[in-house]
Amino acid sequence: LPFRGGKKVQPQDAYSLRCVPQVHGAVKDTLARVREIVEIELNSVTDNPLIFPEVEEDQDSVVSAGNFHGMPIALALTQLKCAIPVLASISERRLAKLVDPATNDGLPPFLIGNEDGTESGHMIVQYTAAALVNELATKAHPATVYSVPTSANAEDHVSMGTTEARHVLEMIGDLEKVLALELLVGTQALEFRLQILGASYSLATSLGVQALRSKLRNLSQVTSEESVALAEDVKRLQSDLKQLKDVRPAPASATVLDLVRARGIAFMAHDRLLAPDIATAIALVESGEVVQAVEAK
Repeated sequence: LPFRGGKKVQPQDAYSLRCVPQVHGAVKDTLARVREIVEIELNSVTDNPLIFPEVEEDQDSVVSAGNFHGMPIALALTQLKCAIPVLASISERRLAKLVDPATNDGLPPFLIGNEDGTESGHMIVQYTAAALVNELATKAHPATVYSVPTSANAEDHVSMGTTEARHVLEMIGDLEKVLALELLVGTQALEFRLQILGASYSLATSLGVQALRSKLRNLSQVTSEESVALAEDVKRLQSDLKQLKDVRPAPASATVLDLVRARGIAFMAHDRLLAPDIATAIALVESGEVVQAVEAK
């Protein structure tokens, strides 16, 4: 593995990283609100007309009402349709950062370790995620705002909630695919990071100061006085690298990596057909195993 640098000079992480609680949390709040509305409506009276026996002077009351109208659920589903692409798009942005050498903090381009760029690695995975996010965004257009009258204008303002429900069902499948692609790329990046840290530790423990200095890139010629100062810098670097032996991913991250590898998705050292890996990752996301494993840890 090539010896690569660490984090680029950047005062703050991008929103897709440091605003995860706010974005994911807003989506979860939306889902909770939709569930609440659906449960209320499932337990509501939807008969028409409504019959109230003996409500006044032993007289029955028959009232034509509109409790059957689907707008409460339809508008809730419209909100859910807007939340789904939000979660997918922030997932794709994190995925894109991992395959881009300008933003992945020293990992190889497209998470494939060939220096000459002849292998595409996970490039097309990001293309796929981008296409899915675009499709989700187009489906997020609300159906509820386009009421088309029916029944000779007796039903002159309808909810179109069935359209929203069909869209949500389709969109959830695409969202799961985007999250699965991030899972696939994220585990590849994590294992690459561990390998690079391991290689750095090996260099620091097996090479002397001069040999390690020769491995560092972009070092210009220096004077003898500067060379002494540089040697001291390399010694400090060597000391730092020797501490990498104890660097480990967080328990939750390690759990996800172990789960993905246990399901048969191997680290990709060279280009291979990714369709089976993607199918396995989608099945993992659909099953809920990843969330269960992390929450258990």
